[in-house]
Amino acid sequence: MSNMTDSTAVPAQPSAPSFPDLSSTPASPQEAQAALDTLRNERLAGRVDQTHYLERAEYLQRVIAGEQIAAPNPFPTLEERLERQYEESMEPPADLHGYQLSLGEDGLAAHTAIATAFKAAGIPAMHARVIVDEANRLTRQFKSLEEARPQVDRVHSLLRERWGADFDARRRRIDELLDAMADADPRVEQLIESHPWMIAGSAMAMDLLDRVAQYRATRK
Repeated sequence: MSNMTDSTAVPAQPSAPSFPDLSSTPASPQEAQAALDTLRNERLAGRVDQTHYLERAEYLQRVIAGEQIAAPNPFPTLEERLERQYEESMEPPADLHGYQLSLGEDGLAAHTAIATAFKAAGIPAMHARVIVDEANRLTRQFKSLEEARPQVDRVHSLLRERWGADFDARRRRIDELLDAMADADPRVEQLIESHPWMIAGSAMAMDLLDRVAQYRATRK
């Protein structure tokens, strides 16, 4: 009986793999070299992503070279990295050169005016490019608000159905962004007032402005 009991005993569960502390501060160049070797192995094993591998590796190489520098922040979690990437994608560029807009023959003056307006409203560069492309398409397609009215009404109905009870509040926040753009430059104000369908006639542009408005509301 004892042999049967021994042979059918539940085997011990393997322990969870341990991960080295990759955020510690090495006390010497020798420790930094050992940490760099470990970091490379962890990268090969897929437990460290490329961005943070490069950041940490640069720091360790500088310590190995004898520099006295502070360690970078500890490795963030995947959720923290995704949140940081999202926040970065929702911020306007540092300067107007970050806006690469397709404005045809309108030249630098128009680019500066529109980029200034986008930045004043806090519009990210990627969103701004799409909004300008949509505006270009609609102003080529329609020459007046009367001509564009069916398209504007279709977008209005689509968004009202999609946003439901939040439609009025979300539309109000979009109007606040457009007001901020208009206040930034009189040329942009005139353009928005004379060609309202270039925004209101695009569900994509309206959706992007809505995303920015919601993001801004959560950061107040």
